[in-house]
Amino acid sequence: MWRRVSRYERDLGNSPTSSLVDLQNRQAAELKSVLRTIRPLYGQRGVLIGAAGHPVLLEVYDDPQTLAEQWKSLLSAVAMDARLAPPQPTPGHRARAFIQRLTAAPLRSTSMGGRAVAVDADKDKLLSARGVVLGDRPLHLAVVNAKHQFVLAA
Repeated sequence: MWRRVSRYERDLGNSPTSSLVDLQNRQAAELKSVLRTIRPLYGQRGVLIGAAGHPVLLEVYDDPQTLAEQWKSLLSAVAMDARLAPPQPTPGHRARAFIQRLTAAPLRSTSMGGRAVAVDADKDKLLSARGVVLGDRPLHLAVVNAKHQFVLAA
C-alpha cells in the first residue's frame, strides 16, 4: 500500500501526510468535472474500463439503475491509476478478447449463506471474476484483468 502511495506522490505531487485519502481528495475536483461529462447510456447495465491500451475492469449489474448508482464509485476507483497510465485507447479487439475469455471460463458456485451465491471464474490466471446471483438471476459481476499493470502494481 505504501509503495502505491509513494508512486502516486511521485507522479501526482506530494501529500502533506502521505495519505491516500489526501491524494484522492486533491484529485476529486478534476474527477468531478470529468464525471459531469461521462454518463451511462440509456439502458446500460455494465461498463468495461480500459487503460494503457488494455481492459482493466468489467462491472455488470442486474439493472441500469444499479449501474447509475455505482457509476461515480467505479470511475473514481480507477481515476488515479488512469492518470499515471500513458494516454492510449483500448482497441475494440482487446475488449472483445477480454469478454471472450470470460465467456469461455467455467463459473464455479460458492455458497455465501442465505439465498445469494457467489460465483467466480478464473481462466489461466488472466482474469478474476466474482459475482452474486440470486436464484438464477445474476445481480452483479465484477471481472478484473489479473495481468493489467494496474492490478500487478497493487
